[in-house]
Amino acid sequence: RLNQQRSPVRRRLWQLHPTAPSERSAEIDRTIRSMETLGTQTQGEAYVTERLRPLSAHYKLVEYANVGGRVLDVGCSSGDLARRLHERGNTVVGIDLDPAAAEAAAPWCEATFSGDIETMDLPLEAGSFDAVMCGDLIEHLRDPIRFMAKLQPLLKPTGRLVVSTPNIANWSVRLNLLA
Repeated sequence: RLNQQRSPVRRRLWQLHPTAPSERSAEIDRTIRSMETLGTQTQGEAYVTERLRPLSAHYKLVEYANVGGRVLDVGCSSGDLARRLHERGNTVVGIDLDPAAAEAAAPWCEATFSGDIETMDLPLEAGSFDAVMCGDLIEHLRDPIRFMAKLQPLLKPTGRLVVSTPNIANWSVRLNLLA
């Protein structure tokens, strides 16, 4: 009877977790709120909503950047990761496929670029970055090996390439695949 009062997305979540504890219920509510706002926001804004989860890989990526370093944020979206990197004293350069998202990231970036990272010429100096961040991006690429080879010269000799990719076994990822 309670299932009938819920939205289709909420019903599907509760089918996946019918006896969910209160913290799972709160996570379900957050996921539903972010999904319900997808139609009212730009693509970049909606994506940032997903990236704000405290246990997400994006949240953890910040820890891998040296404080006070120069960081390239590939797939910067509208700047959530760039903002947190900037707040930690890093100089950030952002790249995103969506021009509107790259523009939204500009307040936290030294520079932003828009284009297909796999085909565009990167107007960046070799050996100029302490870290290159690729949050949930690599799974969208046609040739990830070539992509990483393209980024490698941008790193300083002690620089880090930090990559995250979604866990397909996570219930929230599975739900998004069903929607």
